[in-house]
Amino acid sequence: TGGFAGSVDDGEIGFMRLVPITAGTFMGATNGADGGYVHDVWYDTTGVTASTATEFLNAAATVSDWLVERGYFLVSGLQGDCFTWATATRWVVQDSIFCTMTVSYATVFTLATNCVGNVVQRCYFTADNDGTYTNIFTGAADQDWQLSVLDCRVQGTALATATAIETGFGTTLDIELAENYQTGDATTEGGVLITLA
Repeated sequence: TGGFAGSVDDGEIGFMRLVPITAGTFMGATNGADGGYVHDVWYDTTGVTASTATEFLNAAATVSDWLVERGYFLVSGLQGDCFTWATATRWVVQDSIFCTMTVSYATVFTLATNCVGNVVQRCYFTADNDGTYTNIFTGAADQDWQLSVLDCRVQGTALATATAIETGFGTTLDIELAENYQTGDATTEGGVLITLA
């Protein structure tokens, strides 16, 4: 736990399988740990004791300009968020797959009030036969431009409705959803355009 702690800039983790210890933050990013790069990782909670305190990356303070790409995030058992952002600015999470094997997995991303200018794009949110998401993105009310979600897909059986993708954001200025779809059939083609709740 506690990777990229302190004021270490431009840290990199890649080409690894990452298995957390239960009831803790796998990777922490504290104040000033800017410019992190996480890529080509497989985060796997299979066999880990379920605990909502187990999460992949918690940016607990002011942290900016991270890039997370080509990751596979598998959540088995009711674990915590993959990403918790307190004061995250200009983070990009892209080209990644998120899979839940848990009924009513609460949220994948949680953003607090001071998050600005973050992007999640070209990601796929899927599940096994038992897996569902309560919401995928949880935000804070009345903080403009916390998050843009662009060109993502959600497996149709993993989300109750296309409007369930987000919760907590106060206005349409807080989160932007553009060209995201809840897939409509087993081929994952087509589907319902995802809109704000």
